[in-house]
Amino acid sequence: MRNHVLAQLEAAEGEEDPAERRRLLTFAVVGGGFAGTELLAELRDLVAAVARFFPDVRGEPMRYLLIHSRERILPEVSASLADFALRQLRERGIEFRLGVRVVGATERALLLEGGESIEAGTIVWTAGNQTSPVVQALPFEQGAAGAVKVDTSLRVPGAEGVWAIGDCAAIPKGDGQHPPTAQHALREGKSLADNLAAVLRGGEPRPFRFESIGMLVALGHRTAVAELRGARFTGFVAWLMWRAVYLGKLPGLEKKVRVLVDWVVDLAFPRDIVLTGAPDRLPEHQAEVPAEAAS
Repeated sequence: MRNHVLAQLEAAEGEEDPAERRRLLTFAVVGGGFAGTELLAELRDLVAAVARFFPDVRGEPMRYLLIHSRERILPEVSASLADFALRQLRERGIEFRLGVRVVGATERALLLEGGESIEAGTIVWTAGNQTSPVVQALPFEQGAAGAVKVDTSLRVPGAEGVWAIGDCAAIPKGDGQHPPTAQHALREGKSLADNLAAVLRGGEPRPFRFESIGMLVALGHRTAVAELRGARFTGFVAWLMWRAVYLGKLPGLEKKVRVLVDWVVDLAFPRDIVLTGAPDRLPEHQAEVPAEAAS
């Protein structure tokens, strides 16, 4: 993604057609959950930090657009935190289209319901996924999203010796089900291992129970929102909590030290704009270099 965004700025720098330049400088993200919100916030920070290296582009209006089918972003957190995130991102120039569905996309544009199209040089899809066709083809009862229904002990009803966890399983919790997040999946794995061992010893499996510890969402610009055990945090404090949690989850002391040093260096020095690989595509007028220019 980093390389792609830098390549878009490079292409816009040499683009003479105003309409094409506007398209190249339009960055659209579909989906207002954790992934989409964090990605667009970071993408906006990246462009703002490196735009000074592109003098012809620097004065051009950049368009950052998030399209979400629901009426508010970040449905996983409380409404007050979602509203705070929305205000923060709007103040930074990010445009939101809420309650709107994307029905298709081409290489150059997003297609919205009602026939509207938005030309964009960058389109990122984060609006969720569906269960693998392999799982959907299994002869088990499935939920609305195609996930296999299991009982509270993670067993598939009516299928001896078959268990399911993670994104492919609809694990009941009260009137709903456990969300498909990493913190739940990790505990599901441990619970399943314990239940398998218990069954092999002739015992009974235990029901899976877990309450979310909390949610953290980075909003770029050293800002975040956090909800931990019912307590809510915003701004720089939440951003520090977000960094601390992710640092603590990295495996091994060496990895933690390397990432921490990288974060500290990032605070003191500007972003590196060197492309680490060849861009996938360039505009036709930039794709080929004449032999005399190359020599």
